[in-house]
Amino acid sequence: VQSRALQALGRLVAGNAESQRRAGEAGGVEAGVAGLRRHVDNDTTVREHAAAALGHLVRRCRHNQALARKGGVIEALITLLRQYPDAASLQSKASIALQNLVVDNQSNTKVAVAMGGIEEVISALHQGPSRQDGRRGSGSPTARGSSGGSGNGGGDSMREKFQAKGRDAGLIEAVIAALMQPPKAGIPVASGKSRKSNPAAALQSPQANLLVALADLVEGHFENQSNAAAKGGVEAVLTIM
Repeated sequence: VQSRALQALGRLVAGNAESQRRAGEAGGVEAGVAGLRRHVDNDTTVREHAAAALGHLVRRCRHNQALARKGGVIEALITLLRQYPDAASLQSKASIALQNLVVDNQSNTKVAVAMGGIEEVISALHQGPSRQDGRRGSGSPTARGSSGGSGNGGGDSMREKFQAKGRDAGLIEAVIAALMQPPKAGIPVASGKSRKSNPAAALQSPQANLLVALADLVEGHFENQSNAAAKGGVEAVLTIM
């Protein structure tokens, strides 16, 4: 019943600002969080519908985005993405929900990065524009290494789109702020699970991941370079060295 209810909730609010508002005021975000945290053996159906519903609830809705942040949705989504690297449908829905939470919302981006979720935020931003039906967009699912590319126009275009999304989400500021903090453990990765998007990620320190993210955000992008410098990015990098 919970799974069907979450599915119906997502379809009721998808693309409808008034329905989003009503659902947020009636406890829809809280219901979505409860669904994310429900464990039913190896069945992820409830969590998939919860992630999809939350993605619709928070899309371009600042009020619901704030409720989600306060309710622990960001941490819950990052945890799911790490616990179920091989559950393609869950990965897609959770990534889109996370994207909808951080795009144009610097407060949410800062929270996600501070929690150690830089890899998941980058992967979410690499998704194509979120769709109302909750399906994955046409963007690359790979969280890192996009800026290197093969030098072709498509690779450059993908990098530029990521850099623009990162700028609008406040990712540059969030990464620099995290670099300035003492290293700390983020949300733990489930034992024996490697990150689906980047199996080598588990070998990277949190600071290394942040540095790679900062490099990808500013490479060949004058505005982002200037923004990073103004926010203390040069000093942050030099301090680590």
